[in-house]
Amino acid sequence: MSKKKDKNNQVKLSFISNNTVSVTGSSMQLEFFDRDLNRNINILLELGMSQEGSKLDSYLTNSKLLEKIDTKSIDFVIIPHIHNDHSSLLPYVVSKYDFNGKVITTKENKAMLPIMLADSAWIIENDIDWLKKNKKTKNRNYVPFYKMQDVENLKDYMIDIPENEIINLTNNIQIKFLPNMHCYGSVSVELFFKDSASRVHKLFYSSDIGNIQNEYFISKKQQPAKNSNVSIYESTYGERIKDMNYKKLRKEELELLEKTIKTTILNGGDVLIPCFAFQRTPTVAMYVKKIIEKNSCLSGTKIIIDGKLSNDLLDVFEKICEGDDKNNIEELLNWDNLTRIRSFKETAKLIDDKSTTKIIISSSGMMEAGHVKEWAKNILPNKRNSIIFIGYSVEGSLATKIKQHEETHQKTVKIDKNIILMNCKIVTLNSFSSHASRRDLINYIMQTNTSNHICLVHGSTDAKLELAEDVCKRLEDECLSTKVIIPKKNQVIYF
Repeated sequence: MSKKKDKNNQVKLSFISNNTVSVTGSSMQLEFFDRDLNRNINILLELGMSQEGSKLDSYLTNSKLLEKIDTKSIDFVIIPHIHNDHSSLLPYVVSKYDFNGKVITTKENKAMLPIMLADSAWIIENDIDWLKKNKKTKNRNYVPFYKMQDVENLKDYMIDIPENEIINLTNNIQIKFLPNMHCYGSVSVELFFKDSASRVHKLFYSSDIGNIQNEYFISKKQQPAKNSNVSIYESTYGERIKDMNYKKLRKEELELLEKTIKTTILNGGDVLIPCFAFQRTPTVAMYVKKIIEKNSCLSGTKIIIDGKLSNDLLDVFEKICEGDDKNNIEELLNWDNLTRIRSFKETAKLIDDKSTTKIIISSSGMMEAGHVKEWAKNILPNKRNSIIFIGYSVEGSLATKIKQHEETHQKTVKIDKNIILMNCKIVTLNSFSSHASRRDLINYIMQTNTSNHICLVHGSTDAKLELAEDVCKRLEDECLSTKVIIPKKNQVIYF
């Protein structure tokens, strides 16, 4: 049998994006010869944005990824969840007007994706304007990855499919979404490829998996595949230093959250919680609500959810949530203490209002865009105030610079063109991440019988290396010969 014929009976998996070298920028490509259609079928598994480094670094990294993608040859794009680093380059596929494929996702993602992507389009256009005007970067030809009209056009290509059902993409390629607790609407993915000899080649992709300690807007259990030829897993918390008992830590951090809020408000200060707009905002708001209700001395405290994206997504949550999630979102949105603001004019007005203390939940979580930057300028200098970080932030982001101010001995931080003193209390909570803990991730990996390769992506170098070592040890203890690999960028494997 010729080499060429062998490959026609195999699936080609290409690691085309930045998730091989960092935490963000998730995308992979699958190619398989469908004998009935007599041609190759190309599948993009996610199309997320790299968010590391400067605006220029991110722009160049994302541009290089998109240059690799021949949009007219893509048959399917699969979006397991809608976080920016997994989905926010998606409108690019329709921007060239030669895409004839379909975007496969869940019904929840289909409802929320247009709102998330419209926000991304706005941020991209602003970043392009900044790059063009900045004296260090301006002498280049910067083009937006897509425009708002592309986001609108994308809706015509989106198809939602149910969980736990095998769905035909073609006669010889099938997909199955498995429940996943990472965020509302998120899933893991099984893909089945039947070759000319009727052998089935199976791929499992975890995408990001969830923190089982999170209580709100996660109404299902996590379900890995039973078996697979190749399995791809995230490794965000793969470092041994992050091997913590989330259950114990959650209890301690809820106490710290309550103590910080109570102390700050009773001392006449404000609390700022930088927060990702999707999922994290209603989740954190529910925890804050329970703290307020528990402490009568806080009963009149005003809670502000600030940001157009956050509130637009809350509107969608109210429409699509079911069961306990429906009850929780209605309870939150009907709460007398809650104020929701969308415009910057409203933000400025509330910042100027010093008549009452308040808790502000504002996007974005990394503080790189949004109204949260304006709040930070006013919160940081005052010792009575607090900022509570409740999520991950990449190196170089404003959130990370503020979190690390004690380590770096920095007394000021630059926000836009302003130098701001950092005097307020800074608290960082780690158990509220939407990612699985290290030990839960290892247990999840070991539940799937993977015959060929376990591939680790979406994590730092140390996270992938240390996770790989411990997974190999578990496989060895169980007398399994599965190979664990850390793919290099642009690496290709066949199975």
